[in-house]
Amino acid sequence: MNRVLKICLLIVMFAVILCHAAKGSELNNKITAIKDGEVCIFNLDGKEAGRITDTGGKVNNYIFSPSLKYLAYSRILKYVDEPGIFDKGMKIPKKPVCSIVIFDLENKKVIEEIEPEENNFLNMAKWMSGDKILFYSS
Repeated sequence: MNRVLKICLLIVMFAVILCHAAKGSELNNKITAIKDGEVCIFNLDGKEAGRITDTGGKVNNYIFSPSLKYLAYSRILKYVDEPGIFDKGMKIPKKPVCSIVIFDLENKKVIEEIEPEENNFLNMAKWMSGDKILFYSS
Protein backbone atom coordinates (compact mmCIF):
# COMPACT_ATOMS: atom_id res chain seq x y z
CA MET A 1 0.00 0.00 0.00
CA ASN A 2 1.31 3.42 -0.75
CA ARG A 3 2.02 5.89 2.05
CA VAL A 4 -0.86 8.27 1.24
CA LEU A 5 -3.40 5.42 1.33
CA LYS A 6 -2.04 4.20 4.68
CA ILE A 7 -2.33 7.70 6.14
CA CYS A 8 -5.89 8.04 4.81
CA LEU A 9 -6.84 4.68 6.33
CA LEU A 10 -5.42 5.72 9.70
CA ILE A 11 -7.36 9.01 9.58
CA VAL A 12 -10.58 7.16 8.74
CA MET A 13 -9.99 4.63 11.52
CA PHE A 14 -9.35 7.45 14.01
CA ALA A 15 -12.54 9.25 12.91
CA VAL A 16 -14.53 6.04 13.28
CA ILE A 17 -13.19 5.53 16.79
CA LEU A 18 -14.18 9.09 17.72
CA CYS A 19 -17.65 8.64 16.20
CA HIS A 20 -18.19 5.40 18.10
CA ALA A 21 -17.17 7.00 21.38
CA ALA A 22 -19.26 10.12 20.77
CA LYS A 23 -22.39 8.20 19.78
CA GLY A 24 -22.20 5.77 22.71
CA SER A 25 -22.98 2.91 20.36
CA GLU A 26 -22.56 -0.78 21.09
CA LEU A 27 -19.12 -0.35 19.58
CA ASN A 28 -18.10 2.00 22.38
CA ASN A 29 -14.56 1.20 23.55
CA LYS A 30 -14.01 -0.88 20.42
CA ILE A 31 -12.07 -0.28 17.23
CA THR A 32 -12.53 -1.51 13.69
CA ALA A 33 -9.92 -2.63 11.21
CA ILE A 34 -9.44 -4.95 8.26
CA LYS A 35 -8.27 -8.43 9.25
CA ASP A 36 -7.89 -11.22 6.71
CA GLY A 37 -9.75 -9.08 4.16
CA GLU A 38 -12.82 -8.48 6.38
CA VAL A 39 -13.97 -5.50 8.46
CA CYS A 40 -13.72 -6.65 12.07
CA ILE A 41 -14.49 -5.21 15.51
CA PHE A 42 -11.80 -5.42 18.17
CA ASN A 43 -11.74 -4.80 21.90
CA LEU A 44 -9.17 -2.26 23.06
CA ASP A 45 -6.91 -5.14 24.13
CA GLY A 46 -6.70 -6.21 20.46
CA LYS A 47 -8.90 -9.31 20.72
CA GLU A 48 -11.39 -9.75 17.90
CA ALA A 49 -14.99 -9.15 19.05
CA GLY A 50 -16.71 -9.94 15.75
CA ARG A 51 -16.82 -9.50 12.01
CA ILE A 52 -18.96 -6.99 10.18
CA THR A 53 -18.39 -8.23 6.62
CA ASP A 54 -18.33 -11.70 5.10
CA THR A 55 -16.83 -11.40 1.62
CA GLY A 56 -14.36 -14.26 1.54
CA GLY A 57 -11.48 -11.91 2.36
CA LYS A 58 -12.07 -9.35 -0.38
CA VAL A 59 -12.44 -6.05 1.53
CA ASN A 60 -9.85 -3.48 0.46
CA ASN A 61 -11.04 -0.33 2.27
CA TYR A 62 -14.07 0.94 4.22
CA ILE A 63 -15.77 3.99 5.73
CA PHE A 64 -18.74 4.37 8.08
CA SER A 65 -21.56 6.82 7.44
CA PRO A 66 -21.79 9.76 9.89
CA SER A 67 -24.70 8.17 11.80
CA LEU A 68 -22.95 4.76 11.86
CA LYS A 69 -26.03 3.28 10.18
CA TYR A 70 -24.19 2.28 6.99
CA LEU A 71 -20.81 0.92 6.04
CA ALA A 72 -19.33 1.46 2.59
CA TYR A 73 -16.53 -0.88 1.63
CA SER A 74 -14.45 -1.69 -1.44
CA ARG A 75 -14.81 -5.32 -2.50
CA ILE A 76 -11.98 -6.67 -4.67
CA LEU A 77 -13.30 -8.06 -7.96
CA LYS A 78 -9.98 -8.79 -9.67
CA TYR A 79 -6.41 -7.58 -10.10
CA VAL A 80 -5.06 -5.79 -13.17
CA ASP A 81 -1.70 -4.31 -14.16
CA GLU A 82 -0.91 -1.03 -12.40
CA PRO A 83 -1.09 1.82 -14.94
CA GLY A 84 2.19 3.55 -15.65
CA ILE A 85 5.51 3.30 -17.42
CA PHE A 86 7.85 0.59 -16.17
CA ASP A 87 11.43 -0.34 -17.04
CA LYS A 88 11.95 -3.22 -19.41
CA GLY A 89 12.01 -6.54 -17.58
CA MET A 90 10.48 -5.01 -14.44
CA LYS A 91 7.59 -6.94 -12.97
CA ILE A 92 4.45 -4.82 -13.39
CA PRO A 93 2.67 -4.43 -10.04
CA LYS A 94 -1.00 -5.40 -9.80
CA LYS A 95 -3.79 -3.13 -8.57
CA PRO A 96 -7.19 -4.29 -7.31
CA VAL A 97 -10.32 -3.38 -9.25
CA CYS A 98 -13.07 -2.98 -6.66
CA SER A 99 -16.78 -2.42 -6.43
CA ILE A 100 -18.24 -0.23 -3.68
CA VAL A 101 -20.72 -2.02 -1.44
CA ILE A 102 -23.20 -0.12 0.74
CA PHE A 103 -24.07 -2.22 3.79
CA ASP A 104 -26.90 -1.54 6.28
CA LEU A 105 -25.37 -2.24 9.70
CA GLU A 106 -28.69 -2.45 11.56
CA ASN A 107 -30.30 -4.98 9.19
CA LYS A 108 -26.99 -6.64 8.29
CA LYS A 109 -27.66 -6.65 4.54
CA VAL A 110 -26.20 -5.19 1.37
CA ILE A 111 -28.27 -2.30 0.05
CA GLU A 112 -26.36 -1.67 -3.16
CA GLU A 113 -23.17 -2.56 -4.99
CA ILE A 114 -21.62 -0.07 -7.41
CA GLU A 115 -19.47 -1.82 -10.00
CA PRO A 116 -16.78 -0.07 -12.04
CA GLU A 117 -16.97 0.27 -15.80
CA GLU A 118 -14.36 -2.00 -17.44
CA ASN A 119 -11.15 -1.83 -15.39
CA ASN A 120 -11.70 1.64 -13.90
CA PHE A 121 -10.76 2.14 -10.29
CA LEU A 122 -13.37 3.33 -7.79
CA ASN A 123 -12.14 5.22 -4.73
CA MET A 124 -14.43 6.14 -1.83
CA ALA A 125 -13.96 9.70 -0.61
CA LYS A 126 -16.48 10.59 2.11
CA TRP A 127 -20.07 10.44 3.30
CA MET A 128 -22.14 13.60 3.55
CA SER A 129 -24.16 14.21 6.69
CA GLY A 130 -27.56 12.59 6.59
CA ASP A 131 -26.11 9.37 5.15
CA LYS A 132 -27.71 10.08 1.74
CA ILE A 133 -24.62 10.78 -0.39
CA LEU A 134 -21.35 8.88 -0.65
CA PHE A 135 -18.70 10.64 -2.71
CA TYR A 136 -16.34 8.49 -4.73
CA SER A 137 -14.02 8.95 -7.69
CA SER A 138 -13.28 6.81 -10.69
